[in-house]
Amino acid sequence: YPLRRQRQMCIRDRTMIAAQTLLIQAMRRGDASLIVPIFYTVLIFSGVLDFAVFAVVPDNASLIGAGLIVAGAVVISLRGRQRPG
Repeated sequence: YPLRRQRQMCIRDRTMIAAQTLLIQAMRRGDASLIVPIFYTVLIFSGVLDFAVFAVVPDNASLIGAGLIVAGAVVISLRGRQRPG
């Protein structure tokens, strides 16, 4: 059992390193106003996984905070696309 757990942790860690590396490369090569809102989908996926794995339902304050963050990201994304030029 400990060896299995260590393998799982190793896979998880490598996945996180790969995700962060890809995010950094995307920021270097792309327009941040397009990339950052996509990054905020992590909020949605983490909430779904939290519910599916741990049966944790977010409270109202968490939902309102996540909604504000996502709304801000959408506004920034839309503004970035409407640049004059």
